Amino acid sequence: MAKKIPSNALFRFIFHVVLWSVWIGLPIINSGDNERAYNFSIAIIPVTLTNIPLFLINSEWLVPYVFKKRGMPFYLLSLVGLILVFAVIQMFLKEWTIPHHLFRHHFSIFWAIVPVIFVTAISTGYGFITLLLEQEKMRAQEQEERLKSELSFLRSQISPHFIFNVLNSIVYLIRSKSSLAEPVTIKLSELMRYMLYESTDKQVPLEKEVEYLKNYVDLQKIRFEEDVDIRLELNGTPGPNSSNPC
Repeated sequence: MAKKIPSNALFRFIFHVVLWSVWIGLPIINSGDNERAYNFSIAIIPVTLTNIPLFLINSEWLVPYVFKKRGMPFYLLSLVGLILVFAVIQMFLKEWTIPHHLFRHHFSIFWAIVPVIFVTAISTGYGFITLLLEQEKMRAQEQEERLKSELSFLRSQISPHFIFNVLNSIVYLIRSKSSLAEPVTIKLSELMRYMLYESTDKQVPLEKEVEYLKNYVDLQKIRFEEDVDIRLELNGTPGPNSSNPC
């Protein structure tokens, strides 16, 4: 199931489960044998639950959409409005759900706004961090797609014209009864097999990539003969388990 869920969505789900479990459960655990503190922790749960939509509206809508499209001034204005709305909601919820003997600050604006500002600050930090990570991920994906496009373009350029010239060279070698006709044909078949069946994989062994380059260079040498000086320099020895991302 985890393989079907994107890693960023799974991370967000786990983050929220842990955050709100601790947020709601920690006061209850810390109340210990204090009956008044325990009853207050239970009674304030409906008020605490309103912090979840407050957190999500800010981190999942205001930051990625309002801030990104409208800029910082409009985002800050929206944030102030959001804080005031949820402060009023929580103030009235405290009046309706918490008994008077458990809570002494029913009409205190301070105790209504401060928790909302605290949750908003956390959600703002979380929202901007996730926004930066998403932007970095998009840049990496764009770069990967660009590299794939460049590689596909290069392959499309060398395939038809190159193979046509190599086939002409093979015809010439066969007619001249050269001993190179057979090895050149084998090299061409190996090169085409690699390009058709293996180069489309996400990763290929580095050893096969090097072999592909060797075959390509050898065929070019045969094609141009002494007209062009072609040299291939390889450093190191790729092992059978080495892989190269395509």
